[in-house]
Amino acid sequence: MPRTIPLLLQSCLFALLTACTVGTVYDFQDVGESCSRTNRCYHHLKCVEGVCVDPGTNADAGVDGDIDDVTDADAGDSDVIDGGDAGTDADAGTCGATETPCGENCCSATEVCLDETCVPEGPPCNNDAECQGDNYCNDSMCIPYGYGPRGAFNPQCGHVSVAGLFQPILQCAWSAPPAGDPYPIHYNVLSTPLVVDFDFDDDPTTIHPSIVFVSYDGLDGSSGYANGSYGVIRVIDGLTCTQQYNVGTQLNGCNTPAIGDLNGDGRPEIIAHNGLGGVEAFTYDATSDSFIQLFHGHDAGGTNITFGAQSTGWSSVAVHDLNGDSSPEVISYGMVYDNTGLQISNNVNLTNGLRYPAVADLDRDGNVEMCTGHTMFRYNSATNLWDTVWSIGTGRFFTAYADFGTYPLDPAGDDRKIKDGTAEIVVVAGGTAWVINVHGRTIFGPVAFPAGSGGGPPTAGDFDGDGRVEFSAASSDSISVFDPDCWGIPDVSTCLSLRTDGILWHQVSQDHSSNQTGSSLFDFEGDGRVEVVYADETFTRVYDGRTGEVLFSQWHSSCTWNENPIVADVDGDFNAELVVPSNLNCTITPSTAGGVAYPTSHLGNPMDPLYKGFRCEEATDCASGVCDMNFCRCVDDAECGGSGSGYVCDVPVPGTPGTGNVCRSEWLGSYPGIRVYADALDRWVSSRTIWNQHTYSVTNVSEAGIVPPLTSWEQNWTNPHLNNFRQNVQGSVDAGTAPDVTPKGSMFDCTIEAHAEFAVEICNRGTQPLPANLPYTAYEEITLAPLCTVGTTVTLAPGQCQLLSCEWDTPPSSPSAAVNVLIMADDDGTGASSTLECLESNNSAVITDVYCEVIGK
Repeated sequence: MPRTIPLLLQSCLFALLTACTVGTVYDFQDVGESCSRTNRCYHHLKCVEGVCVDPGTNADAGVDGDIDDVTDADAGDSDVIDGGDAGTDADAGTCGATETPCGENCCSATEVCLDETCVPEGPPCNNDAECQGDNYCNDSMCIPYGYGPRGAFNPQCGHVSVAGLFQPILQCAWSAPPAGDPYPIHYNVLSTPLVVDFDFDDDPTTIHPSIVFVSYDGLDGSSGYANGSYGVIRVIDGLTCTQQYNVGTQLNGCNTPAIGDLNGDGRPEIIAHNGLGGVEAFTYDATSDSFIQLFHGHDAGGTNITFGAQSTGWSSVAVHDLNGDSSPEVISYGMVYDNTGLQISNNVNLTNGLRYPAVADLDRDGNVEMCTGHTMFRYNSATNLWDTVWSIGTGRFFTAYADFGTYPLDPAGDDRKIKDGTAEIVVVAGGTAWVINVHGRTIFGPVAFPAGSGGGPPTAGDFDGDGRVEFSAASSDSISVFDPDCWGIPDVSTCLSLRTDGILWHQVSQDHSSNQTGSSLFDFEGDGRVEVVYADETFTRVYDGRTGEVLFSQWHSSCTWNENPIVADVDGDFNAELVVPSNLNCTITPSTAGGVAYPTSHLGNPMDPLYKGFRCEEATDCASGVCDMNFCRCVDDAECGGSGSGYVCDVPVPGTPGTGNVCRSEWLGSYPGIRVYADALDRWVSSRTIWNQHTYSVTNVSEAGIVPPLTSWEQNWTNPHLNNFRQNVQGSVDAGTAPDVTPKGSMFDCTIEAHAEFAVEICNRGTQPLPANLPYTAYEEITLAPLCTVGTTVTLAPGQCQLLSCEWDTPPSSPSAAVNVLIMADDDGTGASSTLECLESNNSAVITDVYCEVIGK
């Protein structure tokens, strides 16, 4: 959680200098060093016959060796195993004059006996916030983690995200390739970005996702392969947006690739349309540290299959196991290629309108279906053909799947309230939207988009938290959410707006070009209601799923094809990020949003007419420190992020409650590339580290990019926690959990160069994993000058610690000049912190009397 170093550290110092202490600091012993009851080993070691040993690997984890070992916290500091009296209770005869018997141990004068274990006597406390470092409050006394009833972590550690508090910041951006790149003007992004961890470091314990997208060198509004222009895949680091690899050339620049492990080596491949309609797959080659072509889609004779320039138009590929052979197939329109690139089916092809193929076992019969909106096909694994199940027309439609209730062949059995495990099909085309069942019967709609023409790829999810699925889609100058409960005589419990036209809510936008832009969903607060993520030509917005209220807005530019922003954990920090593609095509500028004019900021720039400003619950949610009627108030642009942030302090949207100016979103011009946004206060819940294709539906792929075999493929809508489409969800981390960072066992040693080396265990005492690269910084206690900073190298699960060290090159050289050193965990050396914890006040510890004398001088 961001903080200001002077205020936090001065508060901590005041506490330390008065009634608050940081607990006992032991001179811990390392492997091979002498140990006793008062000369203790590091907590992951054991004292055996007076020597510290590693009971697991005997690996050296010392300050001068491998000091970054990860340990699972156990019962505090290591139990003393003394060869002479192991298994014998201590008594007054075996304990010293100042010691107290405690089971097999003897507690020193600075320890108390707790459950037959000697525990460092801590200060009195009323709650955890009064305990510093790696301690918690137990029975009105601060004791170290690992002792007492709590164990290695706090099971009550959690965080409740407040709905609507959106203050995203730009985490990183890719706007052009680095200097010297062979494709310097390929920077426009016309299609949906993807996310996956390719495991480039060959270490499955680390989480380091990448973002994958197609870059384009044209400025046209066509299909991404025209007038000599073409697409090149870029792979960039999800944390920094640094470019990692170029992949492929002569690709269709507006087509979305797909990601999946085709060859079974545990690392996913990238599959894309080339400019002539063929399919190409690329795999990472560790030897050359590059992506190489795995295959070009071909026929049985080995001839590459192509069609013509721009033949795939606006489209994507998908990856699924269609025939139950446990190997993924690649679907392009309706054509099917096996995992070696051999085309095995082409009876459904470019003429069938399946631009974004969505496949699933819709009726749970063990076979895969695919629906165009007018025709449903079933894949025949014996013949490798798509058999027609039913057909009710022709056209080019967008689809999504979800369980809307019970809708059998006979309409007399229809029941919206009870899900039957069979999917229904959402269809969008020609300015209308409707839902059909697996028998081809329309069960909802058609409903016209309020703004008229168009209609893009739909999403499905629970927008209003009523336990029933709804769907959304963008169209010309608008985004709409459709709800079968908003029909006839609606009930406010299932249709908050009480509309009777099948629409829950509708918001204007600016889409004068394609009128068919994509969108996606995510539940940012983990409250059971999804938000809508949609980028029109000029602004990226997040909408409240129940009401359509705009919760977040940031300037954007796109000619708009069928692309959509996505949500995923792109950096392995166990929090969701928002990934937005942009381009310079068609010379887009703000004109009107569905007929609504853009107001002008005091800087002369167009402002989003829909966005009311930063939300807040209390003053600390606002940079200005002023929260009025749930909106942050400001007096200057700096309180909104300052120049270039896209936010400006200006008059509110008419009707905004409260008084004072607010932080409005303003349009600062067109830009290309990829932008990644994260919550400024680290409040968004976790998400999966993958979004692998345009028709993403969670259960279609693992986070490692493994495509499930047909026989074990869980259909999304059958999972009671899902029933969604083009929506990402919380990953393995539950909503409401939180980490708690603590420093443990802080000590120092002097190196041969007379540097002070600080050894600190960074622990996670919360319920959510801590990502790698979490720093701690050593500060001089009085001046607060930063001395050194080091970060963790692995993910720390609840209860785990990692021993780290950093060096101060110029410590005092005499006892008279010795200083105290303040250790601050989750601190990057500037006082800034990136991790929202359930307890922020226990990140500090103090190492006293630090100096390193140079012997002989």
